[in-house]
Amino acid sequence: MSNKYMKTGIGSGLLVLLLALGIVAGQAQESQQVGQSIFIPVVYNGPKIGHTIAGRVLSPQNVPISGVTIRTDQGQTAVTDQNGDYKLDGLDGGNYTLTPSQGGTIFSPPSSAVVVPPDVVKLNFTAEVVCSEAIVNGGFEGNSGWEIPITAYTAGYSNVQAHSGSRSMRTGIVIPGDNLFSYSSAHQKVTIPTGTTSAYFTFWIKSFSGGVGGLSLPGAPTVGSPLNEIQMSGDVQYVLILDSNYNIIKTLLWQLSDNRTWTEYSFNLAAYAGQSIWLHFGTYNDGLYGVSSMYVDDVSLDICPGSGSPTPSPTPGPCTNLFHNSGFESVSAWEIPITVYPAGYSSAQAHTGSWSMRTGILKSADNVFSYSDFRQSVHIPSGAAKATARFWLYTLSGESRGLSMPDMITPTGRPFSETTLSGDLQYVLVLDQYQNWIDTLVWQRSDDGYWHYYEFDLRRYAGDTIYLQFGTYNDGWNGITSMFVDDASLDDCATTPTPGPSPTPTSTPTRTPTPTITPTPGVCQELIVNNDFSGTNGWVIPYTDYPAGYTYAQYHSPFRSMRTGIVIPGDNTFSYSDFRQMVTVPSSANHVTLGMWVLPISGETQNMSQPAVIAPTNRPFSETTLSGDLQYLLILDQNQNWIDTLVWQRSNSQVWTKMQFDLSAYAGWKIYLQWGTFNNGTGGITAMYVDDVTLQACP
Repeated sequence: MSNKYMKTGIGSGLLVLLLALGIVAGQAQESQQVGQSIFIPVVYNGPKIGHTIAGRVLSPQNVPISGVTIRTDQGQTAVTDQNGDYKLDGLDGGNYTLTPSQGGTIFSPPSSAVVVPPDVVKLNFTAEVVCSEAIVNGGFEGNSGWEIPITAYTAGYSNVQAHSGSRSMRTGIVIPGDNLFSYSSAHQKVTIPTGTTSAYFTFWIKSFSGGVGGLSLPGAPTVGSPLNEIQMSGDVQYVLILDSNYNIIKTLLWQLSDNRTWTEYSFNLAAYAGQSIWLHFGTYNDGLYGVSSMYVDDVSLDICPGSGSPTPSPTPGPCTNLFHNSGFESVSAWEIPITVYPAGYSSAQAHTGSWSMRTGILKSADNVFSYSDFRQSVHIPSGAAKATARFWLYTLSGESRGLSMPDMITPTGRPFSETTLSGDLQYVLVLDQYQNWIDTLVWQRSDDGYWHYYEFDLRRYAGDTIYLQFGTYNDGWNGITSMFVDDASLDDCATTPTPGPSPTPTSTPTRTPTPTITPTPGVCQELIVNNDFSGTNGWVIPYTDYPAGYTYAQYHSPFRSMRTGIVIPGDNTFSYSDFRQMVTVPSSANHVTLGMWVLPISGETQNMSQPAVIAPTNRPFSETTLSGDLQYLLILDQNQNWIDTLVWQRSNSQVWTKMQFDLSAYAGWKIYLQWGTFNNGTGGITAMYVDDVTLQACP
């Protein structure tokens, strides 16, 4: 039975997990045959030991207050997270008195006494802080507060759609006959005072688009780009944060959606304390294919001042479920894309409660080519010590017998809808914040017909906004396939939780050592910002026909690298695909060493000569005429003229290779390092991944 599991019906049957022995045994329902199959990646670790007390801390305006310490009279502590939630686990039965504290803040009640068991899940406190609404006319019932730029198709107040009241703000185009190239936006300037601990930004949007089918989402704008310089290749709906000079400092929403339902979004903007920013809503139409629009309503920014004391450091215990409506008992939070056979809430199967979410097709007569998906966006905090996705799946398929299992496909870094599938499939995917496919949790075609538990460690996405997307694909032939989902959660633990039963370890990639340059003795300075591409700062990505981009598809050290060039043959087009960073090399540096790891890929290497080397032109590189695909690393002067070449190749080695260069000759210079790949649009495609870039300046 090693590395095998026994299949059992979950009903009157009991699943017994003998983790210590590495054995899984099942007591089946009476008269039910027990078979063997490998069907779950992580074994359920059983119920938690002890009892739970949980609740929230809110302001009088119901704004979540983070950083509040909740302490029991027996010494256990928890700290509220960004949603104001706290949780104490593993408690013995007995009497507890809980007291909240945060500097000089007064709480109501000052303390609260409870007895467990039973578990207490709504022991809430109110922080007597005065919060203020920063948005003027957030319901759009008046005509004040908002600036609406005049464009080819200007945004405007509308009574066609409204989440509450009678009006909302329309951005974009709603009448197909009006389709034209246009930006359509509205924005409002707000100031978040210094010392703010909570600045909860919430809004509701309703999205429409006739151009979502078969079109990829344009690349998101680069942080620091002026708003008026954004160029996009297709329709997009967006919410941005701009600085006082209209430069983009954060992308909150970047999508092309036709979900046609009011959806709430919320963000804590406390990081912008002490700044004046623009909150910018908009829709871009390219004038081709369908039209796109986005209605906005009930915009709010509740600002709560700080207590004057530092936020307490998190202590063991508090975990928060980042998903809303985990049990699918209400019609909220989950986005269901409109397809030929969309997913939907269902009472036909339920693991707990009365409802679950159905994906796929249940009736043979309905068999049709269709994706059937639903998803939810979450932000995993950068300090998360644990980020565990858990869910239950109930799978059905009439195609599972007699057909080979679907081939596993590597995530493409592109929208999943662009992927060609060869047969029915049930899947759970991880998408980045722009809905590009970056990871796969479940990939199967199963007809088990009962509930299975799944668990995955997602700590590698700490600091990122991701989507979890559940779905079923039917090819319209042979049998039908479906999958029910219930009790989906994504638990974020700020620190290591109270010890309990040890779960079966999940497979997490081991970090490959970052390349180290041996410096000359003395104090060396690292000149590259964001050298492992784990953030989004430091690098400039020029907008081209096929821009470079951050990617999870390949990396030398977890979990991201930078892709240049084209990786999908069907996308082959004439394009430069570059990224760069400006560095100032100290004039006092005697030893300046550039190190990096690259993974080159090319379908044009066979039967073709290597590209002819071209001498630097002291002109912008984009003016250079190239005859074939090329991977390169250039040095540009501070005016972005090409002055030196470090890499000039067309390679298909497909292995991570370390490269190192002496740049001591540039001491005292301000230069750009520019990596890139050129595709000529014919023959094969070429790409290059770059990771772990280091530029050490030593005395």
